[in-house]
Amino acid sequence: MRQYMLSNVLEEGYFDLHLHSTASDGIYSPRELVQKAHVAGLKTIAITDHDTLEGVEEARQAGLDYGVNVIAGVEISTKFKGRSIDILGYNIEANSELTGILSRLREGREERALRIIKKFNELEMPITINDVKEFSEGNIIARPHIARAIVKKGYVSDYQTVFDNFLADGKPCALDKVILSPEEGIALIHRSGGKAVLAHPLLIGDDKVVRELMEFSFDGIEVWHRKQNKDDNARYQQLANEFQVMMTGGSDFHNDKHSIGQFGLMWEVQNKSEAKDVHIVWQNTKVAMEDRNQLNGHKSFILWFTGLSGAGKSTLAVEVEKELFRRGIRCFLLDADNIRYGLNKNLRFSPEDRTENIRRIGEVSKLFVEAGIIPIVASISPYNADRAMVRSLVPKGNFIEIYVKCTIEECERRDPKGLYKKTRAGEIQSFTGISAPYEIPVNPEITVETDKLSISEALNTILQFLQKKGYLFDTGLVD
Repeated sequence: MRQYMLSNVLEEGYFDLHLHSTASDGIYSPRELVQKAHVAGLKTIAITDHDTLEGVEEARQAGLDYGVNVIAGVEISTKFKGRSIDILGYNIEANSELTGILSRLREGREERALRIIKKFNELEMPITINDVKEFSEGNIIARPHIARAIVKKGYVSDYQTVFDNFLADGKPCALDKVILSPEEGIALIHRSGGKAVLAHPLLIGDDKVVRELMEFSFDGIEVWHRKQNKDDNARYQQLANEFQVMMTGGSDFHNDKHSIGQFGLMWEVQNKSEAKDVHIVWQNTKVAMEDRNQLNGHKSFILWFTGLSGAGKSTLAVEVEKELFRRGIRCFLLDADNIRYGLNKNLRFSPEDRTENIRRIGEVSKLFVEAGIIPIVASISPYNADRAMVRSLVPKGNFIEIYVKCTIEECERRDPKGLYKKTRAGEIQSFTGISAPYEIPVNPEITVETDKLSISEALNTILQFLQKKGYLFDTGLVD
């Protein structure tokens, strides 16, 4: 597989070179990260999990599917003058020395986690290692997993407060990791064929220390980061030029509170040149989605039915809406044909218009979710990338893709709207499944085979999934 070099990326722009997956302390799998990067329009990303390369191969395979270049990366923690200094390694080649040291660092993380857990217990906030492993899911245990366990137990209201009050440097439950010096970290990356980059210099907290660090043999500095403003970026660009090292950037993405970014000089120039003629400011509300969910007595999420025309999407969606409404659950059917009568009446069926059609339905669905209502969408939505785009609009777990599977022969036999007949007669030029593509979902949450199941059986399959996964609190299967 081709190794996509860092120098190529810096010339082309539009990248995010600092992403964390479930291989360490992120909430998205490597494949899901690539999918999100594709939706964001990125050309290149780097998977930079803490002390591991485990997520790289999965990300590279997904990159082939989505047309995203994936750089093998890692984030290594070091210590300098009492400060935590993170180093990003790019274009890393695994070898016995590297894997051995990373393994020891990971083991040190678990030992540290046990000691941190003990400190929380001493503060009368008892948790166990199993509570934490529920969030690490068998991967590296890191502080975010401990924070989530504390929040789940109800000891602290939110994740960030756990960090600010207990886990940040100098706080009651803070402990150092098994750690290298910056010189050791840089040398390890170089011996593994990689480039060593100083991560998020602003978070070091002292530009004098940053300047001292740049005297080491770094190959680059992360001049763009989600926590840095334009002045910070300019200051670190100047430092990069002074030390004649590469400029990189990344979001340091872990979860839905972060946004996968677009970084690079080309991106910066374009954003400076694009005048923002419309001055708009997002108006925050004091009523959160969680508040609305609590008031309604149920979660809000998107139910997205996809499949060929005639597969039974609308039929099933109508039945699901009826059953949820019977249970007192706030929901609303968004049928794609109905929406084309109004919001999307100016769109036709070209690939571009199909994508815009789904984008608009996705944005409306997102508003429904934020309002505490379950949107039930029935749409052919033929492209995987378009469905992935909608998935990326809402928090993880709030998009449930239901693949209504049915053979093209059975769909054409049913032909409830007479569209197959018109297509065969040449009256329709671009019809999904016949003269236009349909991309089968890669990993849908639910698959119902309507050429094998009755409507009630398919409905119960969906209800069982929602109940089992905690979206519904009463099985209430229908006869």
